Amino acid sequence: MKLSPDGRLLAYTSTESGRHEIYVRPFPSGDGKWQVSVNGGRWPRWRSDGKELYYVEDRILMAVSVSQESTFTLGQPQQLFEYADLTASGGNVRSYDVSADGQRFLTVAPVEEDDAEPPRSALS
Repeated sequence: MKLSPDGRLLAYTSTESGRHEIYVRPFPSGDGKWQVSVNGGRWPRWRSDGKELYYVEDRILMAVSVSQESTFTLGQPQQLFEYADLTASGGNVRSYDVSADGQRFLTVAPVEEDDAEPPRSALS
């Protein structure tokens, strides 16, 4: 679950349709519930101005424009990029995050180990 930056909307994952999908509803209460994803989705994140919502569909990072001008409206989901490790962490662990302006993304990546070299201490 992710609360929008203004605290008025909650983005969350639900399996009520039979698979994981992203929904948005007013927070803490109010009328309405909107399905954001159309082909499955998990791990929603808001851009810091609340005008875009990101989520993972399989191994693809998706973006949907959000407007709260006079009524709540959603744009069409757009594919940003595909990255296999977006789903690697599973569960509730964050596998990505977005910069405040929505222009950069931080993702989890596996560490390749070299057996010939001992691990380095973070304090050395």
